[in-house]
Amino acid sequence: MGRLLLAMTCCCLGGLTLACGGEDSSGAKSSGGGGTTSTGGSSTGGASGAGTGGAGGSGGASGGNAGSGGSAGSGGSGGSPTVCDEVLTGPKKLDVPGRHYCLESDVPSTGETFEIAANDVVLDGKGHGVHYPNGGRFLTIAKAPDGVPPVTSGVVVKNLVVTGTGSMEKFIVLNSARDCRLENVTAEFTGAVIGSGAAFLAMYQSHRNTFSGCRFVFEATSAGADMMTIRNGSSCNQWLNDTVVRLDDNDGHTVKINSGDTTIAGLPRDNVFVGNRILSRGPDAIMFQASETGDHSIVLDNLLLSEGTSVAVLELSAFGSGSSVTVAGNTIVARAGRGVHDELTGEISFENNVILSNGGFTFDVHALGTSDYNDLYRADAGDLLWYTNGGGAASLTEWKQSGFDAHSISAGPPSALFVDSNVDLTQKPPVLGNFQPKPGAPILGAGKAGVDLGAPKGGLSGQAPPLACGKPL
Repeated sequence: MGRLLLAMTCCCLGGLTLACGGEDSSGAKSSGGGGTTSTGGSSTGGASGAGTGGAGGSGGASGGNAGSGGSAGSGGSGGSPTVCDEVLTGPKKLDVPGRHYCLESDVPSTGETFEIAANDVVLDGKGHGVHYPNGGRFLTIAKAPDGVPPVTSGVVVKNLVVTGTGSMEKFIVLNSARDCRLENVTAEFTGAVIGSGAAFLAMYQSHRNTFSGCRFVFEATSAGADMMTIRNGSSCNQWLNDTVVRLDDNDGHTVKINSGDTTIAGLPRDNVFVGNRILSRGPDAIMFQASETGDHSIVLDNLLLSEGTSVAVLELSAFGSGSSVTVAGNTIVARAGRGVHDELTGEISFENNVILSNGGFTFDVHALGTSDYNDLYRADAGDLLWYTNGGGAASLTEWKQSGFDAHSISAGPPSALFVDSNVDLTQKPPVLGNFQPKPGAPILGAGKAGVDLGAPKGGLSGQAPPLACGKPL
């Protein structure tokens, strides 16, 4: 990948190596030859290296990002046109295996859900929208009520624009979903939340699913909801080039990987976040609250920003022994607290990150494995970092004397590094900045092998590693 060399293996099933997600952007099965086509149209750099349009040939709104070995596809021209077996006039249960459903116009909703309980279903919105004025649930991908089949797999939901207001318990649910994809889906909800387990998006015992090129915006007008919760052993899932924005400052987490019911599928592991923009007024951007022993999750090339003070922008609080977590090429901005915090027994590897804090440590770590080629900057006058196993608070000079970050720098504030670091999540629509490096900024070329520090393109990098899946599923 140029920025970071990752020795990773694709998911295997019965000795067959899969392009995770299992289908190309038109909904047809991938042959697996040459380069694999990742969701959203990004090529992973195989023999041909050509990116296909993320929306296929049926009038999609945007093309794929450039792959690591190819060029960007163009919107609406890549791939084959989606065959539409049924034009929908509103949300309904989609339970015919292999059937392709589509929208030809915006459709109303009186609270119905797109409920998918059959394998290989394709729902193509073709850029059209659905509005839920009275709340409710937009999408469920789940096993059939009678448990036959025991999982729902191969589902593709793409090119939809969905908005909701009112009240809801969960807006999007994946329950026993495998090898499913959401591509180029925009979903926004503003309103009250109902119940202690409320969430904008919830995943239960769901594996090898991919969210690519999506935009999720959530504003809870009442407290008590996480935006996205990944639980009940949900593992080997990918978030690629998504924009996730939380507009409220309530106590819920933005993206939380947690335990749930461990009797069903154990703890989560091997989840991957690459090239995303995750911005929140809440206490964090990503929180790993529970993880199975041997977890190899990856946080790569993301822009992560939060304005809360109670946790940290990136919280790594429960990785078990034998875990090795990679955090590389990210721009992590804590506007009022800590940048990164961990309380894990496994090891974490930091490389090529920009970590900017204000009012808290850049690092507050316990079990660091390796750390180098980072920009660690704290805007206020407090100690730069805290290392429990290395003597407590430290400046960058003291930190380097401990054997870490020999090649790291301390440069900031954000306005000195980026062309546009202006973020205002109280505006409608929210102002998200772009976090592209300024010409001559000290983070340019300061990374390992001369790469730039921080998230390329301010997130949305288009680079996706193969999905490592060390858990038998």
